[in-house]
Amino acid sequence: MKTFKLKCSRVYSLFFIFLGLPIIMFVFMALCILSYKDIPDWAIMILIGLIATYISQLIYYILKKNNQIPCLVQIDDNGIKIELLKSSLFFSNKLYQSDWAGLRNVSSSYELQKQTRIYSISFSKPSITIYIVTTEKINDSNLETEFGKILIEKVTEHNKLSSLTKEKIIDSKNFYQKPWAKVINQIVVMILIGLIGIKIFYPEKIDLWQFAYFIIASFIWFLTYRLNNKK
Repeated sequence: MKTFKLKCSRVYSLFFIFLGLPIIMFVFMALCILSYKDIPDWAIMILIGLIATYISQLIYYILKKNNQIPCLVQIDDNGIKIELLKSSLFFSNKLYQSDWAGLRNVSSSYELQKQTRIYSISFSKPSITIYIVTTEKINDSNLETEFGKILIEKVTEHNKLSSLTKEKIIDSKNFYQKPWAKVINQIVVMILIGLIGIKIFYPEKIDLWQFAYFIIASFIWFLTYRLNNKK
């Protein structure tokens, strides 16, 4: 049995924080404005500023306390066990374990900016996907961490045995190989083309630093996307 002290996270919970909370606050603000139509413009600006400040502080607090939770991950021939070392809003339990047949997907993603790997582990019961975050630096996108080598080795052994017994194997699609990652890729391409067109025909509409920032961010996204889709 191998035991690793790592960190775990949940991507879909982060989507709720960054999209759900601002939407809820925007609806609340819109209802206030519609209910009191005589509110002066300066009061609306103050309200928007207060709400934006509150949302940013709330997101910061939630991410700081609940985003990446320290955990112990144990791997052996029988399966995997993930034990959270503290409670989190994003996890209903502190212990998740399964044999290898009880996993739906196990994948590895390379994070270019941090030069680290994130491992996605999807359980069947309970139905949950946990992202294992490592801090070990990887300079080559083809290399794996010590944890990743053992994890992928066990999954490969299980899939070989399952192929002989005609049982369901564990999938290995990472974050960047999912259909919605391709949608994001297409959206970035369309925005990039639009910004280039605006910059060419209406250069005063976009500051150079804003244009350069999006170009750099897009390049990092495209490179990371390509590195994780080489297989």
